[in-house]
Amino acid sequence: MSLCVNQRAASVRSKLDAAEAAMRNAIEKSKEPAAGILLVKKNFEASVNSYHQYRVKQCQLREALAAMGNGSGENKLACEAELDADRIEQLKADQWWLD
Repeated sequence: MSLCVNQRAASVRSKLDAAEAAMRNAIEKSKEPAAGILLVKKNFEASVNSYHQYRVKQCQLREALAAMGNGSGENKLACEAELDADRIEQLKADQWWLD
């Protein structure tokens, strides 16, 4: 099970990196006024940083809760994969604003 969870977490993390890059690219290609694009860039990067901090803290909680049983490390990775998968969908949904 450990190998499966590790592979899933790595795969989803890679997809999240790609989704964040796609959002950056969509922002750059947007035909919105420059001032608006600068604000979007700033807020997107703040959102990325906030999300990463949230993921760490939320999954540390899940790991601590699981430490009372078995597989705390796997539970942490599974938490990260679950949150990352949700984040990918959110980023995809947000890109339509830039088209």
